[in-house]
Amino acid sequence: MTPLVRAVSGSPLGITPPIVHPRVDEHGLVEIPASLLLFCFEGWARQITETLWADPVVKMVQRGVDQVDGGDGIFHLWLHPNNLINDAGIKRMESVLSYIDQKRGPGLAVRTMETVAQRTVGSAPQQTW
Repeated sequence: MTPLVRAVSGSPLGITPPIVHPRVDEHGLVEIPASLLLFCFEGWARQITETLWADPVVKMVQRGVDQVDGGDGIFHLWLHPNNLINDAGIKRMESVLSYIDQKRGPGLAVRTMETVAQRTVGSAPQQTW
């Protein structure tokens, strides 16, 4: 994404990340495509966008959560632990988790990748390693 597209994505006219569906590949591995990298929008573009509107990634998360709420599919968020090394990263994560917690209910379940994989292949949890 170019900085301009990223800036527009964070605006009130922005895009909504995709809702995805897991699949089993030819090797039996479950693929859960990503909907949104939580730290895909950084640097000067983020600073400008946050000054004009709000954190663009939090807005994209809200759009994605609202889209999947009550529907079919998965809104798959991901990040790297090293994204949470400063106050801005922690603030973003807290905002995202707070919104998800507010929306969680009968139409919106929060699942681990393990649970999604198990449901996709229809297996019970493995208790032996």
